[in-house]
Amino acid sequence: MINYLKSEGYRVLRMKSVYMIPLFVLALLLFMLGLTWLTALGDPNFRYNNTQFIYGFSQGSLVFLIFIIPFLVNTIFADEYKNGTFKNNLSYGVSRITLYFGKLIMVMLVSMVMSVMILLAFIPTVELLMENSGASYRHEFIRAVISYIPLLLASLTLSHMLSFVTKKTGNHFGIYFLIVFVLPQILFFLQQLSIVIPEGVHRLFPYYIMANVIMERPLSFWGIFFVYFSITSIIGVKLFSRRDI
Repeated sequence: MINYLKSEGYRVLRMKSVYMIPLFVLALLLFMLGLTWLTALGDPNFRYNNTQFIYGFSQGSLVFLIFIIPFLVNTIFADEYKNGTFKNNLSYGVSRITLYFGKLIMVMLVSMVMSVMILLAFIPTVELLMENSGASYRHEFIRAVISYIPLLLASLTLSHMLSFVTKKTGNHFGIYFLIVFVLPQILFFLQQLSIVIPEGVHRLFPYYIMANVIMERPLSFWGIFFVYFSITSIIGVKLFSRRDI
């Protein structure tokens, strides 16, 4: 596993596309901050050039990170089937379980490093350009980021599993968005119609929680992550072991 992670790390560090995703996200954030700052310079009555609004708006926008996850996973995955990389790894004695969990660890590490780098650039810029509304708003934003980590990781494990069991990117994206966005809405709708649906089952979907629930019992979010991790790992390893590479 260690040797495979080293080879994966070497490969990932030399992929230009890996750097483009955080740069794109950071560019959008800095553009938003710059536009707000410039607008405030020209309009003294502009009410949104303060840390309270920026952190509150950013906290509400964290849910959109779920949209980015399949693109990140697909970038790290790097057409392993098409390029024959899996076949080469297997021929060198790397087990399929090592491939599956090694790739998952790498995707998680890359995601965490990207997130930390973006936050280290975003928060000081907010504090520098925006009027200070008090440290409590910054602390609340950071608390939200930390609380939502397991939900984002849960979505990542789902996308990772789909990258192994579907060879086409379109299928990966389609099934991911169907499960993450469409299915919880359908379940919630059916529950409202009094159709027999387990109570609160729609709350097991990360997108629904982040979009509709205000950080209720954030420690329980880790339970949701372990449920996703367990289910996707069992399905992913089982189907990948049977797939013809």
